[in-house]
Amino acid sequence: MGANADKDKATHDGATPLYVAAHNGHLEIARLLMGANVDENKATDDGATPLFVAVGIGHLEVARLLLEANADKDKARHDGATPLLMAADDGHLEVVRSSQEADEERCLQNKPLNFSETSKVTRDRCIYNDLDDRLQEANCLNLVGELLLAKDDVDEAKNVARESRDIFQDLEDAAGEARSLNVILSANMLHEADFVDALFAAKDVIWLFRGNEISPEEEDKKAIADALHAQAKVHLSVGELKEAQEAAQEAIKYYEQATMTPKEGAYGLGGALQTLAHALCLEGEPDLGRPHNERAAELFATAQDAPGEAMARAVMGYQDTMSRMKQLEDAPGAFTEQSNQQVTDNWTVMDEAMALMREMRNQEGEDQIGSLIYEMNQKVGELQKKMSTPTRTVWTVDRITRKAVQKDYYDDPAEPEKKAELEDQKEEDLEGDQE
Repeated sequence: MGANADKDKATHDGATPLYVAAHNGHLEIARLLMGANVDENKATDDGATPLFVAVGIGHLEVARLLLEANADKDKARHDGATPLLMAADDGHLEVVRSSQEADEERCLQNKPLNFSETSKVTRDRCIYNDLDDRLQEANCLNLVGELLLAKDDVDEAKNVARESRDIFQDLEDAAGEARSLNVILSANMLHEADFVDALFAAKDVIWLFRGNEISPEEEDKKAIADALHAQAKVHLSVGELKEAQEAAQEAIKYYEQATMTPKEGAYGLGGALQTLAHALCLEGEPDLGRPHNERAAELFATAQDAPGEAMARAVMGYQDTMSRMKQLEDAPGAFTEQSNQQVTDNWTVMDEAMALMREMRNQEGEDQIGSLIYEMNQKVGELQKKMSTPTRTVWTVDRITRKAVQKDYYDDPAEPEKKAELEDQKEEDLEGDQE
């Protein structure tokens, strides 16, 4: 980079080189520019900063780099949206956590924030107390609720979200109230004892956007779909499969009517399709569930979200396999050769999804798919013990209890076929030698 180059020179719409690098996710270029002391907060004509666009598009590594350089996370675009609020709204909790860590380092001299204290402590740090701006206060409270939820402080997250909901209700801000309810709903989904409360929260969100005074033309289709999908997941968690299917189908209908970007469609409509497929698989109908999972994977592909597509296909393989294993357990005679082939194909899908995550160096994706594979192997092992005869039994002595322990071993189901193939190959080789 030339010494006399204008590193902050903007295009006709105000985009600086750093803004363009953040927009395109060019981490190394952004690092190079920031090393040359560019203005990391210089905004475009509409007020969007490099941090804002990095968060908005999802270039989280660039966002972290900007946060580490003390980029202004509260600098608002002309419509009032800030990078931090956008990160929380889009579910980018990594960015929210990075911002929180940067705040702690600058403001608390590396002393970590104690989230287990009262909600007033977090409110004093995060709210514009002296500005008498109740909307901003509610938004920040909701953000604190997201942070608490990320730190597994469930009860405090619900308390803070209820505070923000009260303010949004006073302001008659339905969208804000829905965001608060979604924090409450997510917190209640973490413990089975709170599932009923989660269901009420989901129904409250639906009522906000589909009440008697709202015409179909004025409905927020996506907000209703999100709430219906949340309701479907609650029903699924408590084993109410028919109710889960009905709510998921209705969510899909609303998602299809909503105006969404391809990425919103993948995570919204695609997620509802996966929930519907899961309910059908749990009901013993994997052949009915598979097309919905296929469609979800296609939505991620359309959004050019390779990790999302890989995970969607892994989820499809997992749901289908677990459903067919249940069929085999309940009615072995009804397990067809077609079902067996489908399970074999599912393992190939899982392997391909895992290979793709490794190629992208997506550790979180690897871990998630690894967990699914582990559950599938556990189920296969359980069925093997239940339905097969061990090929070898060994008795050992437990070193702690000093009691005899029986250990059963089972051959790989494919092992006889492999051995037969080897024997056939040996015979062919012998015949060839004799000739």
